[in-house]
Amino acid sequence: MSVPEKTKAESARVLVVDDEPEILEFLTDLLSTFGYTITTAGGGEQALKLLETEPFDVILVDLKMPRVDGLEVLRRAKALDPDAVVIFLTGYMTLENALEMMRAGGAFDCLSKPLEDIQHLQLVLEKALAFRRTRAEIKQRNQELAARHTELMSLIEISKLITSSLSLKEILDAILQHCAKLMSIKHAAIMLVNENQKLEYVASMGFVEETKQVARLKVGESLSGWVAARGEALAVWDMSSDPRYKFPEFAKKYNLKSYLGVPLKIKEKTLGFLNIYTEGVPREFSENE
Repeated sequence: MSVPEKTKAESARVLVVDDEPEILEFLTDLLSTFGYTITTAGGGEQALKLLETEPFDVILVDLKMPRVDGLEVLRRAKALDPDAVVIFLTGYMTLENALEMMRAGGAFDCLSKPLEDIQHLQLVLEKALAFRRTRAEIKQRNQELAARHTELMSLIEISKLITSSLSLKEILDAILQHCAKLMSIKHAAIMLVNENQKLEYVASMGFVEETKQVARLKVGESLSGWVAARGEALAVWDMSSDPRYKFPEFAKKYNLKSYLGVPLKIKEKTLGFLNIYTEGVPREFSENE
């Protein structure tokens, strides 16, 4: 057998499962030349433990092993990750085995032992990884589409609210509820600039009334005032460490960490702004948010 030259290193993690030590050693040396990160298991029982604690891009497993065979490894892998990619190694391929593989969740491929065509093995692994990447991309795209659909539905609902007969307070409260749902937050507020160039809460969620009365700001003061003065969105990773923030007791009271301020404008004039706060752990705000 000729071993191909080392290919470009990849970050793919491959779990190799076989009860024969010499095969494990051979496959570890061989697959390492392909650039993969290899983890080995000397049997099905060890493989099941590894699957519980570590993620793998491809699982290369012997079909026939004592106690816990390859089919059980396949079943468990699919139960933990429906997108798991499993390739069987076997010298005992039968129609019954093929049917069992399908019932267990489906293997990506099945290779005959002994492995003599190394290039074919490499090709199968590359196809398996490409398949997994494609599945992951499709899943991510579907999640993005679902999130965008939720956003659009919220915008439609907000548009309906604006043209409804509800009071301004009811409309603003409903807008905050939609923001909370979309961004998974508990604290938010809408502030408007009054005739005295001060900022007043007109709607909020998660704050007690006393806090809303105390937290009146001048334009240009603290983070909210900065947004009002410049008419620009502002995202802050950690409020307490930002020198512009002037009310640390406010953040401490509600365990607030990150801040997002978005100006509300009509014809370039800032009328107010939306304040979004995260609690517990700081987080980055996405461009969509």
